[in-house]
Amino acid sequence: MNWVTKPGVPKFKYPTVHEPKKDMTLQDPNCVFQIMKRHYSRYTLDKVSSVTGIDKEVLEKVYQVYTSTGKRERVGTILYALGETQHTFGSQNCARWL
Repeated sequence: MNWVTKPGVPKFKYPTVHEPKKDMTLQDPNCVFQIMKRHYSRYTLDKVSSVTGIDKEVLEKVYQVYTSTGKRERVGTILYALGETQHTFGSQNCARWL
């Protein structure tokens, strides 16, 4: 942490807000819910179908099955796994094994 005290490095300014801002109504346009809602609104059924190549009917069935899992006795999950090519030197690791 020696670089912190070097000349020219700006002093750290502590945040003035000591408690995070909350919007229990989720109506503030800058709350995470509204930002995510705006972001995902572009992904219409037509758009997702054209990008992925999956028929709209199949997508609708997948959506129906997944959204039916929002119950205690029926749980759904999304699994995201990093592949070797997504590591810092993953492409070199792959090439080395070829």
